[in-house]
Amino acid sequence: MTQGGAGKCGNTLLKVWLIALASCVCSSAWAQTNTEQQYLFDLQAAPMHESLVQYSKITRRSVLYESRLLRNKYSPALQGRYTASAALAHLLQGSGLRVKLKANGFALQPLAPAATAHAQSDQVINIQLYSLDSILLGQSRIMTTFGGDILAWSAQGDINAGRGAKTTQIFTPPRRVYDNISNVTINPDVPSTGAGIATLAPIAEVPPGDMDLIAPLGTIDAGEAGIRVSGNVNLAALHVVNAENIQVQGESKGIPIAVTVNVGALTSASSSATAAQETLARTRDAARSTQPSQIQVQVLGFGAGGQSSRQMPDASSAASVAAATGAYDLQALQVVGWGDLSGGQQAQLTAAERERFGL
Repeated sequence: MTQGGAGKCGNTLLKVWLIALASCVCSSAWAQTNTEQQYLFDLQAAPMHESLVQYSKITRRSVLYESRLLRNKYSPALQGRYTASAALAHLLQGSGLRVKLKANGFALQPLAPAATAHAQSDQVINIQLYSLDSILLGQSRIMTTFGGDILAWSAQGDINAGRGAKTTQIFTPPRRVYDNISNVTINPDVPSTGAGIATLAPIAEVPPGDMDLIAPLGTIDAGEAGIRVSGNVNLAALHVVNAENIQVQGESKGIPIAVTVNVGALTSASSSATAAQETLARTRDAARSTQPSQIQVQVLGFGAGGQSSRQMPDASSAASVAAATGAYDLQALQVVGWGDLSGGQQAQLTAAERERFGL
């Protein structure tokens, strides 16, 4: 009895402890769910941008978005008490937008397709798309691999080929075709690579596929994934960007011409200039080698022994030089006087000099 009583007491204590623990968990969960403030809404169905304006006035939280994302979108009616996040989720039902939390509000962004989402045909069929808003592929793909055309029309938005990797490979099982007498034909299976928008012709028997992309009010962006066309392509949009990532095997219309620099011409011109400079340098060197050498010699004397190399001219030569030039070299002559010489001036002359001048 004692042991049984102890067992019952232990079970009772365990049940009490579990009930208390469950109560604590429920209380904490109730407290967490009720920490966010609730607001009273009375909104009628209206265009989405008008509903979001009323939402911001009631919750005092800002909602950031691009106006084109809400074009031709409507929000359902909202009555009752809701938290800010629950009310915003209700207003965005079916809009294709997701909410990103900001410091004092929310930001709206378009939903990106999943990485595995794609439209791919392994038969001779055409793919036709029409969207009121933008056609954004993200990391997905739209391809025809066994012939067929692609038509994509965005009435009020853009067409973006996405940012999928060009090295991605998609393996599909071969297609079997049975005739009336049970003959089986297996089409060859060629793995498709890359992402974006493409009409592929992997084998010779596959006819080329054409592509028409139309965004009359938006932009066609080839993105990182690119656009590949085995046939002809027609693009119609206000702007076409990343045109260098568009590959067309047939005729193309609507693709802007990319302005590129002719690097080959620049390299050829640089090589020609270098060759011309080298030829000119060789010509100058050859001309210098054939020219005669010129040596300039300055004679300082004629070997006058110990005397100075500069000889003093005699009186007659000095006089002739003075008569010819009209000037006297004071280093070669000594001027005794001008005109008639006085007795003192004549005394400076030697007897031979006086006799020569008739004095």
